[in-house]
Amino acid sequence: MRPFKYIFIFLIFLLTINNIFSKKMKYPNYSKGPLYGKNLYIPFLIYYNFPSLSAQSGKKYDFNYHISLYYTNDFHLEGLHTKNNGDVDANFGRDYESLVTESGISFYVLKNIQLGIDFRLISYYGGFLDNVVQNFHYAFDLPNAGRNYVDQNQIEIDIENNNNVILSLDHATVSFGDIDTWIKYTFFEKKWISLAMLGAFKIPTGNLSQISGSGYPDFAFGVLTDFKPVWILSFYLQAGVVFPLDFFIQSIPSNPYPMFNGLAGIELNPAKIFSLIVQFNFKSSPLRSNYSHWSSFYKGADYLSLPQINLLVGFVFKYKNFRWQIYFEEDSFTNAGTDFTINLSFSHTLHLRNIY
Repeated sequence: MRPFKYIFIFLIFLLTINNIFSKKMKYPNYSKGPLYGKNLYIPFLIYYNFPSLSAQSGKKYDFNYHISLYYTNDFHLEGLHTKNNGDVDANFGRDYESLVTESGISFYVLKNIQLGIDFRLISYYGGFLDNVVQNFHYAFDLPNAGRNYVDQNQIEIDIENNNNVILSLDHATVSFGDIDTWIKYTFFEKKWISLAMLGAFKIPTGNLSQISGSGYPDFAFGVLTDFKPVWILSFYLQAGVVFPLDFFIQSIPSNPYPMFNGLAGIELNPAKIFSLIVQFNFKSSPLRSNYSHWSSFYKGADYLSLPQINLLVGFVFKYKNFRWQIYFEEDSFTNAGTDFTINLSFSHTLHLRNIY
């Protein structure tokens, strides 16, 4: 508990210093929000994910649109078996590359109420960077997780689970993903803190056979917090629950569990144009299986039930009403995520009240 005590004292110290000096000078708000994005780990991809919104309010009638591109390389074997002739038989879980394009819009109907909607086009293919990734592991003496036992640049997805959710694919495909709609209400705001509530509904336009959606709606509720003790630092905390509709209806064969979504992030924002953001996304799994994780650290644990602890490191550049974002995402703690995901995003805000 001692480290948390020191962190708490340090935050109180920063807040006190900030309050003292803010009486004499106005500190600018260079906060650019957490890293906005979709989690592409297949057991979570087909359900709603909190997109990591800022809790702070905006300007009435502000309209924002964004375009994002995600690249994912993912690999996981559920088992390796040596045959009598010495050959190795690999049971696939995931071996593919993916490109996802996303577009979305949001609108402040009031200063403290924002509506948003996101669309995606999801593609799976054999890939072209498998050799690069494998050589990277060799170069830095990192575990290869069995990549050397399988053919490169192929697509094999077969995620066995106990929830009757069929996640199987052995050919390249492109399909529309689900449509995510959300509403954010900032109910409390001071200079150094913002609190908001989030409600969301997923429209099931994706297709389970192409692993772009669960085929059923989801709804979600959560709370968001932005904390800015000093002008150069911003902290983000979020927590919420996602409820798949097929969890409640017994007549539907699939039976996923509700998911917890959480976020903890810190932003270093020394300039109006630039920020460095380190963010952790926490998620509980909607699926379970009978297969134990390959790592001895998790010996005996069902690998699908492990919580996800994703580390995202990204940069945000902002100029006037334009925002550019790039981040790298990986789950190195529980291996309950993609091998890695890279996101590139562009967004632009229009002040509609200045137009009309």
